[in-house]
Amino acid sequence: MRQREIPDGVVDWYRRLVREVAHEGRWLYLYNFPQMSGVPLGDDLTARIVEACGGAIGGYKDSSGDRANSGAVARRFGDLDVFVGTEARMSDLLALGGAGWISATASVQPRTIAPVVAAAPRARAAAQARVSRTRDAFSDFSLVPAVKVALAEIHGDAGWTRLCAPLRPLTDARRRALVSALGL
Repeated sequence: MRQREIPDGVVDWYRRLVREVAHEGRWLYLYNFPQMSGVPLGDDLTARIVEACGGAIGGYKDSSGDRANSGAVARRFGDLDVFVGTEARMSDLLALGGAGWISATASVQPRTIAPVVAAAPRARAAAQARVSRTRDAFSDFSLVPAVKVALAEIHGDAGWTRLCAPLRPLTDARRRALVSALGL
């Protein structure tokens, strides 16, 4: 398959999806997660999809980890809700007019995140640094099991640590290391 056929196929797929499920008042959100999909939704491909789908595209979530891409999409598409996949980058995106973030670790630190959202842009740096430190503590662990360990500690309820296959729980040593890194 030629490289050009991939974006054409992606645009065609979204066009068909919109025709089948979108209607007045319901929007679709594009999800850029090339590590899982194999196809990056950069700002040029996003422009093609938005153009092909009219007003049916309401937003974009970037879980690629590519700051330049999420910034380019936020700047180029001011009428879309643009989200990133980590709260460690939320002040950058908010400064560019982005809508926010959708992140598993946000459930571990809502009280730390709130000041970043509420602060004036110049006052965000200190609050963002605290949020980023907590998010960074998860980087050495399998994300979902680690978030569940943190929630179990925060809520005093071991039930939070239940996982579905194929996920595996953290070992006792890794669990202790995470709890220590988070200061729980």
